[in-house]
Amino acid sequence: MALHYMRLGRYDAAISQFENSKDFEKKIHSIEFQVEPELTDAIYHHGRAHLELTNIKEANDVVNARKNTDHHKSNLLECDCLFEANEFEKSLACNYNHRNRVVQGHKSDDFQNRIDMIEEVMSKTIGNTSGDCLVNQRKTIPKLKNESEIDLRPLWKKRRDNNECDVVSYEDIDESPSESIKEQIHKDKNFNFLARKYLGPAAKNLFFLRELKKHNAFILPQATGTDHQLESITKSCHDKIMKNLQMIHARNPIYSSKKTISTHSDSKNCAKQRTFYMKMYLNRREAFKTLDLAKKLRNERKFNELLRYTDKILNEFYQMCTVKEFPRKFEFVTELCNNVALAYIDKLRIPSNLMMVPLNEKMAVLFNVKTMQENFDDVEYEFGNKSTFRDPLKVDTSFMRYREKKTHLEQRLTSTKYGIEKIYILHEIARHELINDKLDDCKVFARRCEERSCEIGSHIYKFLAILMQLKAEILATNIEKQSELLKKLEDAVIPLKKEELNQIIQIAVQINELQLEGKQTARNSL
Repeated sequence: MALHYMRLGRYDAAISQFENSKDFEKKIHSIEFQVEPELTDAIYHHGRAHLELTNIKEANDVVNARKNTDHHKSNLLECDCLFEANEFEKSLACNYNHRNRVVQGHKSDDFQNRIDMIEEVMSKTIGNTSGDCLVNQRKTIPKLKNESEIDLRPLWKKRRDNNECDVVSYEDIDESPSESIKEQIHKDKNFNFLARKYLGPAAKNLFFLRELKKHNAFILPQATGTDHQLESITKSCHDKIMKNLQMIHARNPIYSSKKTISTHSDSKNCAKQRTFYMKMYLNRREAFKTLDLAKKLRNERKFNELLRYTDKILNEFYQMCTVKEFPRKFEFVTELCNNVALAYIDKLRIPSNLMMVPLNEKMAVLFNVKTMQENFDDVEYEFGNKSTFRDPLKVDTSFMRYREKKTHLEQRLTSTKYGIEKIYILHEIARHELINDKLDDCKVFARRCEERSCEIGSHIYKFLAILMQLKAEILATNIEKQSELLKKLEDAVIPLKKEELNQIIQIAVQINELQLEGKQTARNSL
């Protein structure tokens, strides 16, 4: 029955027939019956059924359980199991051992054909010279592997082994940096290419299984009883396909197949150059399209949409393009950041209700700065009024959004390549701190932005950085510090050559002088 199932391709049923046979289980562990030809054939078919289902470990265990080492098919199956497990060196040694036992004939040719195939695979994977290098470094590789291993033990155990003091402990927050979007997109792109090359149309099934594993879309509320079964089926199918994909890639790697695509060097270079020029053209066209849309949003005064769009471009498109594929990358980033700075400048206007506002609020109205009282929506609790109740255990979503945005900007700050982009991110962090009333942090980042803008010679961001410090001092009602910053603004506005900004600064200086006079009068009256 097992052989009948093998001919039909039903290998699961054949394996169950082999394992359920009591006589087979008794004889396979009996040494005196190991040399029977029928039992040796059964061991061979049992192992081949496991190998057809890619159960390599089980197939290897079944074949190694035999005592008759003269069975030709079983010997071939032993070599094939090692080859399928990507153990090329062990498979090569096994083929040589069995071939040396056979003098000549078709049996010797079978092993010789496998030897030639394994040597060809090894030449594709490690090349002609890498083998000698690996042999020479065989003592160094284990040391490097041990050094690269991460110690997952608790902190107190590491300090105990290093004889370090752990009397005063504090909470260690391990915030490992998340994988950058550039690396993530590259990995997804390489995986999609690998799957389509080796699996062909069947790659869609692998993509579908990966989405199921990632999002758990098969777990529905009306099917709670079958979610574990579906999850196990999805995982087993995904692991089996990935194992086959790795086995195929180990035999014919991508880098070796690329060399054999075009044997003629001129045609191969022409194809590479044609692909490179196509990427340059697409990047150039995408850059002009991006700049046109950013300028359109600025002209339409859609300020929030402009900030979101610029942040998206600098975080995705700009990170994916190399300087070789996009030579004007620095000019593109500079134009994009300066466009946002000009949008900030365009927001500065002399309000029509400035004369009707009290003197102590004129500066806040002139520069469109919200006061502390306007930022807080604090409702006094009244006993019996349910609408005024605030749950103290409720999660503060506004603080979570603030923390998430700040962490995102600080992570981007460490991976910036150009000074203008670093200035832009520093200004955005300062603006984010100002919105959330973190005045001290706002001043720190604004000063850093001012220093960096002086280093690279960006007059517009120097003006915006000083203006951000002035807004923080307006919220802090520090009139003396405001007068110092206004003097710096008068010097910073000169290179911009914009009369409207000069008028706004002069009005702010007059308001500040009136506030200083009022403060001095109040002191004298005391």
